Amino acid sequence: MQPMPVTAQQTIRTVHELFNSSVSDAHLVFEFNLFHSSVTQKLWSVEYYCNELINLDVHKFLLDTVSITESGGSTTIQRPLFDPEGYCRHLNLWLDGFLMNSMSALDTLAHEISTLYSSPQRLGDIYIVGIKNMLLRFHPNSRLGKFLDIRLGQPWFDELQGFRHCTTHESLIRYDDIKFSFDPVTYGLRVSKIKLPDNAKVRPFTYHKKREVTSRCQFIRRKIQSLVFKAYESILMDIHINNNILPI
Repeated sequence: MQPMPVTAQQTIRTVHELFNSSVSDAHLVFEFNLFHSSVTQKLWSVEYYCNELINLDVHKFLLDTVSITESGGSTTIQRPLFDPEGYCRHLNLWLDGFLMNSMSALDTLAHEISTLYSSPQRLGDIYIVGIKNMLLRFHPNSRLGKFLDIRLGQPWFDELQGFRHCTTHESLIRYDDIKFSFDPVTYGLRVSKIKLPDNAKVRPFTYHKKREVTSRCQFIRRKIQSLVFKAYESILMDIHINNNILPI
């Protein structure tokens, strides 16, 4: 994993130190620290799975090569024995891990936010959209609520939610959608561009948007990292406005 920017690390550390020095409720402190460390873990996992997806090498699934004589017996060529199902399984493995941890990073952040901001109502299932709605209702002037309202209203987040829900039930990448070709000169394998469906909820999948899987995941990774780091900056502003009194 690439190291987080120094400014982001300092912001995260400052939020942690402020909470632990300002809150005396042992249960709240335990809950906050649990989820605070989990956010960092989930971000690490997002980076890990994205990199594994990017670096997945089709040649690692070559089993051997065989000699094949074409009809007429005039030409003998080498063709690979290849494990396409193994390649596709690993592709879906890394993609599932990336999408799951991307949403988990945001939902774990939501748990952390629930310990920082008070609510007159008991929160049920805690997830990032629900926390955003809570902030808009009970902390309408909070920087964090306004920030999340903007970021979670962008198309990439709705797309991510659809992909994440899909991966809990089926694979986004179908084996039949991947085409392989062999170069008899270089003995190299080529794989077709692998695309994400336009809408994971629509069957059969369509691919009009031509969103290639690795570039789209890198885009989502940047969005996730930016959202989390900017959320911490908004939290610090809200803490300052509240005279460093926690929970807010």
